[in-house]
Formats: sequence, C-alpha cells, structure tokens
Amino acid sequence: MYKDYYEILGVSKDASDKDIKRSFRSLAMLYHPDSNDNPDSHEKFLAINEAYQTLSDPIRRKQYDGRYEYERFIKYSEQVRKEYTYTSPYTSPYNSSTYQAPRRPSRKEEFGRYSAFARLFSWIGLLLSFTLIADYFLAGYSSIEPIENLSITQGAGGELSGMIRTQTLSFILDYKHFDQVGKGDFISTRKTPIFHVVTHLYIWEFPGQEPNIAVQLRSGRYSPETMIQVSGFYPHYGIYNVFSFFLIILLLVSMAGVTIQDRPELLFKLSLLTILLTLISGFILFNS
Repeated sequence: MYKDYYEILGVSKDASDKDIKRSFRSLAMLYHPDSNDNPDSHEKFLAINEAYQTLSDPIRRKQYDGRYEYERFIKYSEQVRKEYTYTSPYTSPYNSSTYQAPRRPSRKEEFGRYSAFARLFSWIGLLLSFTLIADYFLAGYSSIEPIENLSITQGAGGELSGMIRTQTLSFILDYKHFDQVGKGDFISTRKTPIFHVVTHLYIWEFPGQEPNIAVQLRSGRYSPETMIQVSGFYPHYGIYNVFSFFLIILLLVSMAGVTIQDRPELLFKLSLLTILLTLISGFILFNS
C-alpha cells in the first residue's frame, strides 16, 4: 500500500537531509511509546521510523521519489476527472457506468395513449348508427302522385339505374324494377326525415275508370279508399336495404368500443374498424 513519507514526516519533497532528520527527531520524541500513552502512538512511531529509513537513504529515496511522482499523477488525474466530468443529460449514456436504459413501455401502455381518441371514435360510430336507425323508423309516407319523368342511365361499370321524378319527388330506381313502373303510373314513397333516403316505393292503381281521377290526384282531391296498392319494394340498393348489415356491424362494434374497459389494444382495433364502417356507411348514404 502506498504511503506518503513526506507527509508522514511533515516535510516537502524538496526537503534536505538535515530537514528530514530534524523532523524525524521531533516526531520520534513526540510519539515514542515511552513518552506517549496514546494507543495509536506506537503505530504512528513505526510509520515515522519507516519514512525516515527510506528518505534518509539517498538510493532508497530516489526509488521512492519515482513511485511518489507516479502516485501523485494518478491521484491528480482522478481528481481532475471527477471535477470536469460532464454531467449534462445530453451526454451519451454509454459513457457512464451508471447509465440505465429507459424502460420500454408495454403494449398496454402504448395503446393506452390513444384510448381517449379510440373511445371518441366509438362514440361517433354509435351516435351515427342510432341516428340511422331512428331515421329509418321515423320515415314518413308521401302523397300519391303520377310519374312525370323516368330517365335511364348507364354507369361507368355498365350498371343501369333510373331517375324517377314526380311533381314533388326525385329518387333513384334500381334496374331490376324497370319493368314494374312507367311514365304515368301512380306511386308513393316512404322517405326518411334526416337523410332523405327513399326506403320503399309503392305502385297504385284504381278499381275502375273513374272520370277525371288523374286531375283529382294532381290536385290532391282523391279518396284513398278507392285505390289499391299493387306492389311495394325497395327502389334501389341503399343503406337500409342490401347494405343494412354495415349498419348492424357498426352498431355492435361501436357499442363494444364504448363499453370495453382496461383493454386499450382491443379498443384501438375496434376504433379502427368503427372508422372504416363509418366511412362505408357515409359513402352508401351519399350515393342513396
């Protein structure tokens, strides 16, 4: 173990042999066991004697000075490193032995960040599905009017569709019903009040050839008891017809997203499905 003999004798490294001898005598008399009853005096006296034996010998002192300078350099280097070590939080963490890698969040914590937005989309989907359902059951019936115009068009994909117009109505007719209606036929519809979707088309005829019946119908003066409903059908593919299963799935998925708890990953997936179904339902409604 390294010992600083100069410090033990209380002299500097440049002390002369006379200074070293004078300091030794003074300290030896002070810590000699015969004159000092302190329990530590014996060990102190041995250290003083060891330091003097080394520094009083020129050869041993020269060898010690080499070791002394090396130990001082090591001690000084450690002190400088401690004083000037950069402790900024932006220092590369890999230069520190005390660095601890940040804990990676679990999947539950990662998806939990988006739980509020996911639940919001679920509420939007639920509101839309309830609105569509209420819209369907609140649909009202129009008056009976004759068809004034029936135009048939062909879409980009080759599908046929028609536009029926009466004095107050205008809606799309699916191609499979073309043979059931014609210009001059008397029809009525069932139409939703919110999204204005025609859900049913009814065709009427009369049990006889009453005079001026067309004039009475156009003026609104007719007797419903004298008319017979020939047929009733969905006029085209709408959200309440073939694509109604989108509405049912939207309702179930959004309800699950609103009620689910402590499962953020599942909630996130349900919200994505809700957004997809909402977009599909909106597209169908826009084209109804």
